[in-house]
Amino acid sequence: MTNSVMAHALLALWNDVTPAREDEYNDWHAYEHVPERLTMPGFVWARRWRAVEDTGPGPRYLTLYGLANLEALETTQ
Repeated sequence: MTNSVMAHALLALWNDVTPAREDEYNDWHAYEHVPERLTMPGFVWARRWRAVEDTGPGPRYLTLYGLANLEALETTQ
């Protein structure tokens, strides 16, 4: 996902999901959650990573949202 607008703030979220619901979660995240967030004022881009190895307890997913400014966190739609 490329965008020419520069982010001046970041929102970082770490999370996990049970293996039994991982496919459902990934579909929701990719096709509903992120597209919805990117329609909100001030949300510029989104990237998500998944741990390639099981390193023990802890979240496997990291999502970063590029924000135009911190005020984007106060937007609702």
